[in-house]
Amino acid sequence: MVLDQKAIVLLFQGYVLCWSRFVDNSNHHHHAIQIVIGLNNNFQLFCDGIGHSYQSAIIPPNVSHRLVSPDRNVLLILIDHEMEIAKRLSVKYCKDKSIHSLDSLVTNPGLAGIMSHIESASCQDGQHIWNQIIDMLLGPDTLPLISIDPRIEKAIDVITKLSVKKISTSDIADIVHLSESRLLHLFKEHVGIPIRRYLLWMRLNEAVKIILNSTSLTDAAHEAGFSDSAHLSRTFRSMFGLTISEILKNNRHVQVISCMN
Repeated sequence: MVLDQKAIVLLFQGYVLCWSRFVDNSNHHHHAIQIVIGLNNNFQLFCDGIGHSYQSAIIPPNVSHRLVSPDRNVLLILIDHEMEIAKRLSVKYCKDKSIHSLDSLVTNPGLAGIMSHIESASCQDGQHIWNQIIDMLLGPDTLPLISIDPRIEKAIDVITKLSVKKISTSDIADIVHLSESRLLHLFKEHVGIPIRRYLLWMRLNEAVKIILNSTSLTDAAHEAGFSDSAHLSRTFRSMFGLTISEILKNNRHVQVISCMN
């Protein structure tokens, strides 16, 4: 994925929203499941050298693809493949592991209202877009529980207060007075993503914030808990098809906002 001018990236826990002025000009794949929506015109997705035109499409994890958009104006949603929502999307839309048009999204009358929020760079509007699109694709009862178990709230608080987001799940379980297996089950049930993946997202978030403060890639990697800059770059690219250095190189034109509390 290549970033062009005036791009906005919102980082949430387990997913990323990107919109405006993106161009994908090389074949790549990533662990994230990807939803693409053309904001003004149709776009083309190439897979194995064959291109098809879409207004909206879903790309399963680890499927090599190339995106071509005439006006480079698209909304991309990248979702960690270990999130429960990603697994439900895969079951419903990607059973054969190939790219599919999201006709139900395109024909939904509520889509135009959602797109009215697209010019904002706020986390609140990004969250609204996410909630509404997932509602349209999977139904209203697919988002994580609003009421979180107090022990899981405490686990999140423990992680948030860590200067480096690295801690064993057994240590967290001891702190919140749960068995490790029970912690793993409850965390995924209430947060919607496995706790180890949650910790990885927190480290990636920290790395991006540090880099945008003009810290070197190597120092950012170490401060965020990665072994070195290569480890950080490999992890980021494997999840999103985009390297940290590409964000760094284009940071004058890319507004990256962390929406993780």
